[in-house]
Amino acid sequence: NAEIDARMSIAGTYASIRIFDSSMGQSAEMTGAGGYVEIDGCSFDAGNLGGFGGLAGTIKLTSSSFINGASAGIAGLVHVDNISIDAGLLSIGGESQAHPVLLDNISVSNHAAGPGIRISGPNFLLGKNVTLSGNLYPLEMDFSAAGLIHGSELPTTGNINNYIPVSHLGLAQHRQWANTGVPYVVGGFPQIHGGTLEVEPGTNIKFLPDAGACIVGEATINLRGTRDKPILLESFSSGQRCFGLQWVDDFDARPRHPIFAAVPISLPPDGGVMHLTH
Repeated sequence: NAEIDARMSIAGTYASIRIFDSSMGQSAEMTGAGGYVEIDGCSFDAGNLGGFGGLAGTIKLTSSSFINGASAGIAGLVHVDNISIDAGLLSIGGESQAHPVLLDNISVSNHAAGPGIRISGPNFLLGKNVTLSGNLYPLEMDFSAAGLIHGSELPTTGNINNYIPVSHLGLAQHRQWANTGVPYVVGGFPQIHGGTLEVEPGTNIKFLPDAGACIVGEATINLRGTRDKPILLESFSSGQRCFGLQWVDDFDARPRHPIFAAVPISLPPDGGVMHLTH
């Protein structure tokens, strides 16, 4: 039952802190890379959990509220449940490659300057009790190639822009893009040398001007469309040019039921083969 209005830094493998039923004031900020952090039943009024540098470790964040622009930025082995944020951001970086991070019982609203939730790292599962409204975007993926697995849902209306901005089409181990009901909008033009991305049937991917990817060597993009639910790849705006997808070196591409609508695909004259199913 404390009132905290100070900056705290947590450092060291064995460092830990547990804060319950407390009020975090405007100057309150918790950053660092510690061992274990538990926040339960706390209210942040313009203060920040994570601050500019973020907070990493084994983190349990439950039954807490963030108001007046307060935000939470955490990474590592995280457990988040029963969180509400008004006019702020929830930024989460997962750590486990083997298990997705479950996000449920979360409400983020009125963050007009950015997304409600920003994810990075491995795959995430958005539960049915995630409410996102009045944000610039419902959710954003940063450059570290996050994924959303089957069953994840996002609101199709209620935010200023109803799509998922993806800074660039980066791949990592066993990433998935679920059909959440809103498009993924891709920027940048990376060279991808490894990793896998599985794209679910019915997914819509849009490319910003000059955006695309150069897919090299062992990198794999699996477009798993069906006749009833093809995968649509298109430009973000009508009449706009994008780079599209270019496969390089010894590749074996097998897209199923894709629709490339004004999105170029480029294949080298030797070194690989594309098997198209439509």
